[in-house]
Amino acid sequence: MSNSLTLTPAESKALERCEKVIHGGMKTFAEVGLALLEIHDGKLYRKTHATFQEYCREKWSMDRSYAHRLIDAAKVMENVAHGQQTPTSERQTRELNKLPAEQQAPAWEETLERTDGKPTAAAVAEVVAEYIEPEEEVEVQEP
Repeated sequence: MSNSLTLTPAESKALERCEKVIHGGMKTFAEVGLALLEIHDGKLYRKTHATFQEYCREKWSMDRSYAHRLIDAAKVMENVAHGQQTPTSERQTRELNKLPAEQQAPAWEETLERTDGKPTAAAVAEVVAEYIEPEEEVEVQEP
């Protein structure tokens, strides 16, 4: 959608500032996940804590499961980052994480196409569900 209205220099500056904040916020969960991954894999927490779980809980008031969801989100972001638009929430990546790494990017692209570039976690879940084959029904033979 195009609009022929022009912005004043002050409005343009305000828009740029706001978009920078939004863009930064959208990347934050992935950046946090990558930092946690590095701390976890390098055992960098060992200076002050015996376990990664202890570190997350005491340092960041974050339980182990949330820390690992952020780590998983960062991994998914790396798998789908070749496209122009990446997931904007940890919840979207959680849905994609249900798929093998090689299926995440195609599922994400399909979600973007179906939602005209405005994906929700529910839309991602719907596409992911189509990628996951239902377990084959086992025929029960009667004696």
